[in-house]
Amino acid sequence: TECQYGHQQSAGAGGGHRHDAGLGAVGDGCAAPLDLRPGLHAASFHGFDTQVAYHYLVRRDCKLGTWMKRIACLPPQSNWKKLFDPVDALARAILFQQLNGKAASTAVGRVETAIGSKRLHSDTLGRIDVRACGVSGNKTLALRDLSLRKTMGEIPGVRQMSIMYQDDIVAALVPVRGIGRWTVEMMLMSRLGRPDVLPIDDLGIRKGAQRVDKGCSRRKSC
Repeated sequence: TECQYGHQQSAGAGGGHRHDAGLGAVGDGCAAPLDLRPGLHAASFHGFDTQVAYHYLVRRDCKLGTWMKRIACLPPQSNWKKLFDPVDALARAILFQQLNGKAASTAVGRVETAIGSKRLHSDTLGRIDVRACGVSGNKTLALRDLSLRKTMGEIPGVRQMSIMYQDDIVAALVPVRGIGRWTVEMMLMSRLGRPDVLPIDDLGIRKGAQRVDKGCSRRKSC
């Protein structure tokens, strides 16, 4: 579809949308042109104006806006300005799966000690025996697959991601064993600072949406 400002919106992977324009001032069914397209800002494109996003969402969705006003605008995350290695981020996500925080941190610490680095990079992950660090067989296979795909050039680097649409990043990373759409979406939000991500498979998001809808219906304010 095309809005009054001439911005194109087309269906993306997983039933989402590919937005050629980002959050801006509110119009009738369309955001005014504050352009957040990847590619315009090259490798420096990390994060977005949280004040603009806050006012946009408050005005566009009265149910959500009622709750947002209680919390007020959140500041940008400090992680958005930090360089990171996508392989390291994905490897840590794999290691943390199905473990509580303490157990996962212990496992990660053992792997860091084994490779002699705080960065979990592809060459060492492909060579060391992570099972000796207490990592399960399935996670070991996932880490090896991640390492192999990076070696084969299938894992985009952070600079390349900065000029990619988010659905393309998801499509590039979900073939990795042990990596699902939710994991990639968390990285898009917390590390790349992408503004247009809604992880609908997240239980917390679903429960929160139900609470917002139920609370607003009780007050009959929306």
